[in-house]
Amino acid sequence: KRAYHGTGNRDFAVFPGSGLFGKKRPEWVLGFDLVETSRLWARKVAAILPEWVEEVAPQLCRSRYHSPSWDEQQGAVYGIETVQCGGLTLIPERRVHFGRVDPKSAHEVFVREAILGDGLHGQCRFKDQLEFVRGEVERAEHKLRRVGGLWSDEGAFDFFFERIPVEVSTARGFHRWRLVDQNEERLMIRLSDVVWEEIAEELRLFPDQVECAGISYRVVYRSALEAPDDGITFEIGVDELAMFPGYLVSWGVPGILEERVELLMRSLSKWQRQACFPIADAMEEFLALWRGWEPQCHLCAALAEFLSERSGHEIKEEDFNPERLPSQLRPKIRVYGDGGEELGLGEDAVGVRDGLAAVLRGRKEAAANLQWEMTGGEVWSFGKVPIEDGSRSSEDAGAPDPVYPALVDEGSSVGMRAFLERVEAEESHRAGCVRLFLLEQCDHVSFIGRKLPLGPASRLHATLLSPDEALVEALIRCAVEGALGKMPRSEEEFAEVSLGAKERLFDSAQLLCHGLEQSIESYQRISEWMEAHRQDRHLGEVVQDLDEEISWLWRKGFAWKAGFTRLSRYYRYFYGIEERLSRLGSQPLVRDEEKRHRILPLWQRWIARWTERPEAARLWELGWMLEELRLAQFAPSQPREMRVSEKRIAKILEELE
Repeated sequence: KRAYHGTGNRDFAVFPGSGLFGKKRPEWVLGFDLVETSRLWARKVAAILPEWVEEVAPQLCRSRYHSPSWDEQQGAVYGIETVQCGGLTLIPERRVHFGRVDPKSAHEVFVREAILGDGLHGQCRFKDQLEFVRGEVERAEHKLRRVGGLWSDEGAFDFFFERIPVEVSTARGFHRWRLVDQNEERLMIRLSDVVWEEIAEELRLFPDQVECAGISYRVVYRSALEAPDDGITFEIGVDELAMFPGYLVSWGVPGILEERVELLMRSLSKWQRQACFPIADAMEEFLALWRGWEPQCHLCAALAEFLSERSGHEIKEEDFNPERLPSQLRPKIRVYGDGGEELGLGEDAVGVRDGLAAVLRGRKEAAANLQWEMTGGEVWSFGKVPIEDGSRSSEDAGAPDPVYPALVDEGSSVGMRAFLERVEAEESHRAGCVRLFLLEQCDHVSFIGRKLPLGPASRLHATLLSPDEALVEALIRCAVEGALGKMPRSEEEFAEVSLGAKERLFDSAQLLCHGLEQSIESYQRISEWMEAHRQDRHLGEVVQDLDEEISWLWRKGFAWKAGFTRLSRYYRYFYGIEERLSRLGSQPLVRDEEKRHRILPLWQRWIARWTERPEAARLWELGWMLEELRLAQFAPSQPREMRVSEKRIAKILEELE
């Protein structure tokens, strides 16, 4: 443990007679002579520091320089110096300026790490050019699906190494050289300097812009098999989506068209493929036919028409199976928002458009409301509010979709905005007109609210339905609706109907309360029957059906959504249920089952959509139509508001889907 490793790869120990023997062992010692007995001893020993050896005997020391690297902060190449003497390492790692000890190696590191490694501070035109060329190569690699296979590191290194003098290895020295004699112009690298093969002709088949009907669309490329946007992607803004020719995606770009057409033909059934033989010739003929022409339809449609004429056999567009093609041969469309965020990505433009229907709707409404939106009104200050703005259909060239202005209930005030659907505008306008009347006649309305002719039993049931008095408030609003009659569209009309509405308000409230009380009384009788037969193995399904129907009739906000006219005769639905129950006692149960099974599919399709969007006004009307259909089927003696049929309801459901 007390031995030292000396020069010449020999181990020795301090002689026992030395003054250092037995004391704390120093790290380094120097002996005057060596005596070898049973072992090698050093005599006349003194403690030293290794640095002293380099100072007093530099001729005996040897330095080795290694590990050069670019120091971005210092702007120079630094490396490690190791100093040895007689096989002993005096200084293991000393940081040195490498340009002073090995200019050629320092210059090479400077080019690789400072120039090509972007370790050089400051704005330089040649750096911008280098980044541009790198971007060009990267895009070309993705276009040709040869990621990492085009850029030549050695080509880029050789370009700069040959042009920058070997003595330049620092940032200061480089900038001094760069700014004289237009030396920077010599550093303007080109694509041909880093790509050693000719790819220009091939790249022309993968354009960055595809033109259709005089409009250019951006195309981007990505080579990443697991990525959702692998291959070719058309990029458009959300405002361009409505006018984007969806068939353009199917054609992609010329660089993939040949392979795409061939694989589409091979995706046909066996007998259809045989009718197209030889496939290579058919493919060449099709490409020659369309070369130079702008597509006007989907690729599969054009290919089906061509093959049908060529083979004499009917081949349809849907006979092709694009799903069998690899992802890089299935072009896509990406839609961006105003902030550059991705809103949608897919292979089918129609599917992407449908998926963004809510976004497109919101943007259309926002654009329309630049003209119509107002807030904070407490009196009629909206001028004349038309039922519809823009009489022309969107099918007319350049014509916008019509919008429907309406008042909006803001709680403590009234606003105005435009809607894309007439039914939503009508519901909003109804609420806005009622709120405006409530604001102007607040004292009179409060008096009617205190005198609301609702019996104790009905008030109790109303509390159970809506503990926060929302039902009572909805009754008052519906009473105002009934008193107003037709919803006004101008200040003059509002003033005129408000005058008579104040006098009719109590009568309207009385009519609503009477209708609600009749509904509650009927509901209580129905509830007793349901509880008595809930466990009945024959009538249990009827009870389950009624549970769902009554839950919808008493849903949250039912009074306002029903409106004055329907709510004043709300008892019709409950009377209809009672009539259905009475028929169960006098007719075979199978007749009720037949009627229920006719209505149930329509009801289930509708209730699923209503559950997802309970505030969608156009779904309310369909719910009332289904209630009228129930009356027609189960209680034909009850009066009905409208004539409905299963066929009509099914058609509306298909439109909603």
